[in-house]
Amino acid sequence: MRSVAVLVLSWNGAAFLRACLLALRTQEYAGRYAILVVDNGSTDGSADLVTTEFPEVVCLRNGRNVGFASGNNGGLRALWAGDAPAPADFTPDLVVLLNQDTVVAPGWLGAIADAFERHPEAGVVGCKIYHPDGVTLQHTGGLIRWPTAQGRHRGVGEADTGQYDDEESVEWVTGAALAISGRLPVDLRMLDAGFSPAYFEDVDICYRVRAAGYQVIYAPAARLIHHENSSLGAQSAAHQRVYHRNRVRFLLRHGPLDAEALTAFAVAETEEISRWSLADSLARKAAYHAALADLSAILANRGDLPAETLTHARTLLLDLYRAVVAEERTRRAESLVPAPPAPVLAPEVPMTQPDPPPQTQPDPLPQTQSDPPQPPSPEPVDDPVDVAAIMRQIRRQISERRDHQDNHDLDNALHSVNTGYAIYEPLRLPPSSSLPGRAWDVLRVRLHHEVRGYLDTMIYRQQEFNAAVVRSLNSLARRAAASDVSSEVEALRDELIQLREQVRLLREHVEGTSGVAK
Repeated sequence: MRSVAVLVLSWNGAAFLRACLLALRTQEYAGRYAILVVDNGSTDGSADLVTTEFPEVVCLRNGRNVGFASGNNGGLRALWAGDAPAPADFTPDLVVLLNQDTVVAPGWLGAIADAFERHPEAGVVGCKIYHPDGVTLQHTGGLIRWPTAQGRHRGVGEADTGQYDDEESVEWVTGAALAISGRLPVDLRMLDAGFSPAYFEDVDICYRVRAAGYQVIYAPAARLIHHENSSLGAQSAAHQRVYHRNRVRFLLRHGPLDAEALTAFAVAETEEISRWSLADSLARKAAYHAALADLSAILANRGDLPAETLTHARTLLLDLYRAVVAEERTRRAESLVPAPPAPVLAPEVPMTQPDPPPQTQPDPLPQTQSDPPQPPSPEPVDDPVDVAAIMRQIRRQISERRDHQDNHDLDNALHSVNTGYAIYEPLRLPPSSSLPGRAWDVLRVRLHHEVRGYLDTMIYRQQEFNAAVVRSLNSLARRAAASDVSSEVEALRDELIQLREQVRLLREHVEGTSGVAK
C-alpha cells in the first residue's frame, strides 16, 4: 500500500476543524498514514485545538497568514523531504491537500489510493464533493471556459443520481481535496505561490501536470462534503480583486496567445466590463495593471515567445486598462445613485361632493279638488361631508411631495459630488534615465493605482451609505414633527371643521322646512 500524508491548511477555522479531523481520525487505511495541520497564524485557537484534542496529528505553526499556496507549500516541503515531526517523519508516496471546512466519508482515503493504483499515469487525483446537505453536488471535476478563462465546477447544484460516477481524466480538480503523487518532478509537486493568497493555484498545478504528460483523474468513490467557507468573503471587493488578478495570470500562463485568441479575449472582457458592477470593473483594472507590471515573469514558463506575441499581449492589456478607465468616467458622469421615479400621487379629492345624477320621476297622480294640496316631503339630510378625512389626505399629499422633493434634492447633491469627483488618468511620469529611477517610477505607478483602486470602491459605497442615512434622518424628523402637539391641534381643528359643516347642513335643512310650512 502507498504511504499517504493528509495536509490540512488551517486559518481561523476552529468551527470546522474539529469535525474535519474527527472524520480523518476514523479513516481505515492499511498503509502508512499521517495527518499534518499547517496553521496560518490563526487567532481563534485552532492550533491549540489540534494539539489538545488530536495528539496524533502533527501541527506546524506559521506566524502569519501566508495564503493558500505558500501555506500548503511549507507543509509539502517538510513532507517531501521527510522533515516533518513524528509521526509524519516519512516521505509519503501521496500527499492529499484538504480544506479545513471539509468532512470526508468513510473509505475516502482508500478510494484515492486505489485510483492511483488503477491509473499509474495519474499525477493528481480529485474527489466527488457535495454541498453540506450531502445530496447536492458541488464538484465532480472542473472546466475552463475560454476565451475569458472562467472556471466552472462540473455538476455544481445538481442532485447526485450517478451521472458523474465514471472515474475519468478531467481538466482540473479543486484544491479543496487534491491528491499529489510523489512520482511527479519536484517542481510539479508544489503550488505556484504567485497565485497567493488564493484562487487558480489548483487549476494551475493541474494544467502544469497535464502539460508534463501526466493525467488528472476524478475519483467519484472518494467522497466528502465541503462547507465552502471563503476567508475572503464571497463577492467582496477583496474576492473580486484576487479572483480577476489570478484569472488573468492563469490565462497568460496557460491560455492560447495567438492573435485570434487574444482578440477574442479582449472582446469578451470589454463586454463584461460594461455588464458588471463598478467594483468588478475596478478589480479588473487592478488585474490588468498587475499583469502589465509582471508580464515577463508571468510568461516565463512559456519559453521563448515571438516578440510580436509579447507586444500584442502588452497592447491588449493596456487597451483593457484604458477601457475600464473610460467606463469609470461614464459611470461617474451618470451618477451612482440615480434619482428615484416621481411617486404616483392619489387624485385630488374635491372639497364638496358632486351633485347626484338626475333621476327620472314618475308623473304624479292627478289631484281632486277634495284632496287638499300636500306639501312636498322634506328632502332627507345628506350624510355630512368627511372634511377631516379630506384634510388628512391633502396633508398626506403635501407630505409626499415634500418627501419627493427632499429625495430629489439629495440625489442632485450626490450627482454633483460624483460629477465633481476627481477623474484621473493613469499616472504619467517623465522617463528616468537611470535604472533606479525607472524602478522607482514603476513602484510609484503601482502604488498609485493600488491605492486608488482600493479607495474608489470604498468612496462610492460610503456615498451610498451617507445617502441612506440622510433619507432615514429626514424620515425620523418628519415622524417626530408629526408626533408633537401640532398634530393634536390639527386633529382638533379637523373636528371643528367637521362640526361646522354639520351645523351648516342642519341650518339649511331647518330653513328649508320652515319655508314649506308657511
